[in-house]
Amino acid sequence: MSRLMAALLHRLESPADDTPPGGADDNISDESSTTDNDSSTSTDNSDDGTTSGGTPPEDSDDKPDDKSGDDAESKDDDKASTDAPETYTFEMPEGMELDTAAVEAYTPIFKKHNVSQELAQELATAAAAEKIESAKAQQAAFESQKEAWATEARNDKEIGGEGFDKNLALAKSALDKFGNESLSKFLASSGAGSHPDLIRMLINVGELTQEDSPGGTGGADGGGALDRVEQMYGKTK
Repeated sequence: MSRLMAALLHRLESPADDTPPGGADDNISDESSTTDNDSSTSTDNSDDGTTSGGTPPEDSDDKPDDKSGDDAESKDDDKASTDAPETYTFEMPEGMELDTAAVEAYTPIFKKHNVSQELAQELATAAAAEKIESAKAQQAAFESQKEAWATEARNDKEIGGEGFDKNLALAKSALDKFGNESLSKFLASSGAGSHPDLIRMLINVGELTQEDSPGGTGGADGGGALDRVEQMYGKTK
């Protein structure tokens, strides 16, 4: 056989050689380089706080605490404090008694509108303060009125002036004779004892009783002024 044919037969009989140009060492080198690059990428991603898949790792320390139980309990407490109680209780200022009739009247209204105990107490406190101020204003007006009556009586042309003290003595004698301690206390506490017209009436009664006293003039019919007073007020004994 010719030399060409021998070469062809030798090639056909030999195993196929798939090694690329550059030999096996070059392939090994390429694979090593690829592995090194992957390792470097994985290391860089770890430094960023991400995995090779791009997903951040879970950090157990950053998980929010489960406070749902505490929140529910807090809401229950708030709801209880804002609900209407079974029975309302009230604290009143010192010296003031609780108006039980008012409590009975307002309780159904409070419950209808779900008024809490706290709000009901605030309303009761405000009402008590208003009542105290109203009482003070009424007392001040009462004292002012008494003073005005006393001034008017003292300056009255008929019973006042220089003879006012003498006229007051006459009025007192009539009150002592035909009145009693209870009436005297009422006239003093109500302020009516300072009214000019009442003082005038008592002065007239005092003058009538003087006419029946020893040395008095008496009446033309033989009856004294005392009889006429008793006809007006009744017998005192």
